[in-house]
Amino acid sequence: MARKLLIRTDQFPYHVTTRSRNKDWYDLPMNDVWEIYMKAFEKALSKHPVKIHAFVLMSNHYHLLLMTIGQNIDQFMREFNQSVSLSIRLKTKRINQIFGSRYRWSIVQNENYLNNIYRYIFRNPVEAGICRNCEDYRYSSISSFPWPLTELVEINTQEFKNWINSISDENEYFYIKKGLQKKIFSPPKNPSTKKKIQLPSFNQRSPY
Repeated sequence: MARKLLIRTDQFPYHVTTRSRNKDWYDLPMNDVWEIYMKAFEKALSKHPVKIHAFVLMSNHYHLLLMTIGQNIDQFMREFNQSVSLSIRLKTKRINQIFGSRYRWSIVQNENYLNNIYRYIFRNPVEAGICRNCEDYRYSSISSFPWPLTELVEINTQEFKNWINSISDENEYFYIKKGLQKKIFSPPKNPSTKKKIQLPSFNQRSPY
């Protein structure tokens, strides 16, 4: 499948995800992988500043919500993923590439959908059956553990966490996943009505 033509913007956040090759495990304890990612963030941010909104590290992929300052999504992601890949290869002595492909992205242009993207990202470990509440997952920027990067947008209020941990529609996770396959995020249409799915949202101040 042809790669999407990159859209550069500093007005709206990007949802970004990258998966390991063949969906393989990283071959390292998750604590070590988390440390590698944090160092990669620091390195990439020092060269190509962006604003980090949310981050969740899973066993073979990650989800990232960020906003660029200089329309430099490609520069930041290249530095970030290359740093992660090199560090993991050095620690595991692996020869093959770590990531299966380039990062995938979708721009969240509609403010009404932004909170749903937060919920999708933070609920990844919940949907995978790893934990009951989003903040109980260690490798997440909403975790009970301190987030080491100052660029994170502060959204960790208890009210917001309660909303994220509640889910009114069991298909919401699927709808958002489908919508993120587009350049500009948009939930899919309901097959029965041919109208866009209405996603429940949470009233909070937008970080745009």
